[in-house]
Amino acid sequence: MKRKPFEGVWNVVRFNWHFYAIVFGIMGLILMIFPMFPDFYQALSLTLVFIMIMPVLISLFVTFQVYDNTTLYEMEWLQEYGEDINIASFNAGFDETTLLMRDKKPKANVTALDFFDPEHHTEISIKRANKAYPHLPGTLKIRTSEIPLEKNTVDLAIGFLSMHEIRDENERIVFFKNLKTILKQDGEILLIEHLRDIPNFLAYNIGFVHFLSKATWQRTFEEAGFYVQEEERINPLMSKFRLTYGTTT
Repeated sequence: MKRKPFEGVWNVVRFNWHFYAIVFGIMGLILMIFPMFPDFYQALSLTLVFIMIMPVLISLFVTFQVYDNTTLYEMEWLQEYGEDINIASFNAGFDETTLLMRDKKPKANVTALDFFDPEHHTEISIKRANKAYPHLPGTLKIRTSEIPLEKNTVDLAIGFLSMHEIRDENERIVFFKNLKTILKQDGEILLIEHLRDIPNFLAYNIGFVHFLSKATWQRTFEEAGFYVQEEERINPLMSKFRLTYGTTT
């Protein structure tokens, strides 16, 4: 399993094309009419175009670096776990990683679970992603209020850049409480997410509000009864949380 060149950038653009259409539409309009203005306002118009285009170019460059020019999808963190474990791979309808996990852990039982609900998870980008990528055969369609797996059977539950799509905090807490029921006593959650923080603001500007803050995630973990055993920056813009519900170490 190999990703295509620029796949990450392409996905960001096509799932959020309305944003780029608005920005480039406004810039195009400014460039069409600015020759009619006096010299001062022509310079001001060009400055405005520059101010608008730079955040877009920066965000696309950063996206390429963290999604395409990266080892992110090599999933080196999976090597910490055994070969014949039970893995529950959760997604919001856009599943980039289950096949990669199966390649990395061929002896593991990797179950894909899709919690996307168009009535509650209303972000237009994830709806477009759902249409663009078909479900893997065998994917379980679930609700965040109920996970149809046997209790105490999962060694590792993974949320790879997906669980922030559960925007309602109460729904997210209930979901994590349900994750606890399917995990073995020594089972873990691996959560990989962007955070609503300064590095992501510098990279994505106002788009960083789509992510959840570290404090919000911590509140979710605590309310659901999980402990953060490890927190690690796997690149400048993404954090990995390793969660357990036993005693802290």
